[in-house]
Amino acid sequence: MSAMYAKASTLKNTLPLLPGNNFTNKNRHDFRKSQMLQYSNGHRMASTPKTYPAELVATQEKISLNDIQQAHPSWLTLDNKILRFYCYFKESIHESREENARVRRCNLYYYLEDDTIQVTEPKQDNSGVPQGNLVKRHKVPKIHGAEEHYTVDDLNVGADIVIYSKTFHIVDCDAFTRYFYSQLGRPLRPFEEYPEDAHLEKTITVKQSMHPNKPKDPDHREWKRFNEYEQGGRMNLFNYDEREAARSFFENDRKVLQFSALWDDTKTLHGDARHFTVLYFLADHTVKVLEKTSRNNGRDPFPVFLRKQKLAKVKCPAADCNLETMSTRPQEYVTWEDLMIGKTVSVCGRDMLLYDCDDFTKKFYSSKYRGLDFTPLDVSAPPQQSNRMEPPPHRGFGSPEDSLVSWSHLVLKPPKKDLRKLQERDGDVLTFGGYLETQPERRLIIVFRCADDTLGIFEAPGRNTGFTGGKFLQRQKVKKPMEGNATLTMEAPYYTEDDFYVGARLDINSHIIIIDKIDEHTVRYLEGAPKDFSADDMDKVVHKIRGMLLNRFSKLTDTFRAMDMDHNGGITIKELDKVCRHLNIVLSEHELLCLMRYLDEDANGTVEYYEFVRKMAPKDYEGELDAGKGTVRLTEIADPLDKSYQKVAQGQDAQRESDKVFKMFRDKLNSQRFMALDLFRMMSDRAFDSRVGEKEFRYGVVSVLQLNMEPRQIDLLVNRVFPFPGKRLTQKEFNRMMSSGPHFETTYCG
Repeated sequence: MSAMYAKASTLKNTLPLLPGNNFTNKNRHDFRKSQMLQYSNGHRMASTPKTYPAELVATQEKISLNDIQQAHPSWLTLDNKILRFYCYFKESIHESREENARVRRCNLYYYLEDDTIQVTEPKQDNSGVPQGNLVKRHKVPKIHGAEEHYTVDDLNVGADIVIYSKTFHIVDCDAFTRYFYSQLGRPLRPFEEYPEDAHLEKTITVKQSMHPNKPKDPDHREWKRFNEYEQGGRMNLFNYDEREAARSFFENDRKVLQFSALWDDTKTLHGDARHFTVLYFLADHTVKVLEKTSRNNGRDPFPVFLRKQKLAKVKCPAADCNLETMSTRPQEYVTWEDLMIGKTVSVCGRDMLLYDCDDFTKKFYSSKYRGLDFTPLDVSAPPQQSNRMEPPPHRGFGSPEDSLVSWSHLVLKPPKKDLRKLQERDGDVLTFGGYLETQPERRLIIVFRCADDTLGIFEAPGRNTGFTGGKFLQRQKVKKPMEGNATLTMEAPYYTEDDFYVGARLDINSHIIIIDKIDEHTVRYLEGAPKDFSADDMDKVVHKIRGMLLNRFSKLTDTFRAMDMDHNGGITIKELDKVCRHLNIVLSEHELLCLMRYLDEDANGTVEYYEFVRKMAPKDYEGELDAGKGTVRLTEIADPLDKSYQKVAQGQDAQRESDKVFKMFRDKLNSQRFMALDLFRMMSDRAFDSRVGEKEFRYGVVSVLQLNMEPRQIDLLVNRVFPFPGKRLTQKEFNRMMSSGPHFETTYCG
């Protein structure tokens, strides 16, 4: 710099000495007068004025352009000075039928500091081609391989620039570029239009169809404000709407009103009633609708029916939907005041009835209004009335179930059976004895099978009756008689096991049959599953008989002798019936039979004295009859003059010892972890009929269980299990004996 000023001092200045034609020092920035007085180390001192070297003093001699360019080179003066041109090139398209060539718009940048060129293509959405930097920044040759490069003089609006076999046509430039060329004295041509591009027009059309009412340049106020604040700008004040939105957010954040809504679409084809949950957010006054999906409703599980947004009250009609009216018309949105049980809300053209709300919503509205009724509305669908055809009446051919299956199915199928009942009740057969009411001499055997509720009747042959015995009724299900022809219909009930008991009167095919007998197996079965005469009823009858008898007699012996009318040492069922009638206790034949079996413990057909004492006064069995009646010893019960009562005193010790031996037998069986079924199989293998008699039982006690008993105890045990000679036990009877004690067959006939 000093050399330049030294050279300028030697040149002759030919310019006149007028204002503006002289040169000043460009490096001087301080034009204030120098201060000559100053302080130095606390002392006042005078300083010399500041002088400049002679070479820095401007001269009045002329400076050439070359000197100026050397003093100010282009890389310094033209730094960050870029010329921008808008151009395009055409690319042939062979894969599409809609377009033959595509116009690709580009930007051409010319850097003045080093004469380099860069070409870029702005990126477009869904263009399908790679875009961005097409030509990197460098000096571009006019011809590939030549040393001549493009300069500022080669660029102009309307010119074609060939860069590596691609022709770029310039259509426009920016304002700085036009100003630069105007300062050079070369104004540029006016701008040109881009040629039509089918792909670009189609893209714009699709975007406008997707957002027809959305402005192209939306005013992002919040984003704009944030950017201004980040760049160091001033924070603008909030308007009234923004302040209200902020206040509502801080006061009602996480407060949501929940309603249950119903959209009744049953009037349309294949429509139904659909339930929704309407959520109203108090913080920003937005609405969200969720659909309540039920199982197997045939719909896809899309729970969000309407995402969170402000819900408009009224949609504009299709004829009025234009940009001019929509921009000026104020839009009203649904608020919490528009939501209430019983009101209807339009959601996307669907009218939804609000019929219920949650507890928080009830509290919210109760704080705003008084006297509101929050009773949920009944929106349940009315019961559908199905017009089903009634089955035709049964004509009497076959069973009603078989005829009904033939009517309800095109392909004939047998009626279904209760397989579980068949499996559980298989083998349960009830056998009764009876006679015809009109012909008592004709004896009938009635067999009822509980597995399938079928009934079979057989007639026993009788001498000089004139009737041949045999099958009286084929095994089948029999309906109970009803008025008219109702017996043939499906509503008529069938006979069940509850209808069969001693004394029952059956009407079967217009024949009246009276049941007067029952076998032992049926009696045990009915005792195991009592229906009408239960154990509680039995206790009530026994308690009533006990109270009446003890009020009449002072001793238990007198009571027993009064009931034993024939003085044979036991009370029969006829004597028990007479006592009940005398005491005004009304019992049916079946109930009387159950009472007799309850009193008769050893099932020998008569009630002995010790059985009478055990059942009528269990607490007095050891001797004390009653606190108010005195004490009666068992040894005093037997009257020496009456031999019929001597067996009671003699059999007491034997009975106790028999009970003790039987308990020892069962305890030994349980201690050795023997199953009753296994023991029965071991004993029955030695028998010819798969049953157990006295001989097989002795073998099981002595050889299998190896009980250490005396011969007298073994005899008591055998007599306890087999009280009657020739008695043989089945497996079912043996299992019952092991669980509840010995139980024996006795046939009762009324």
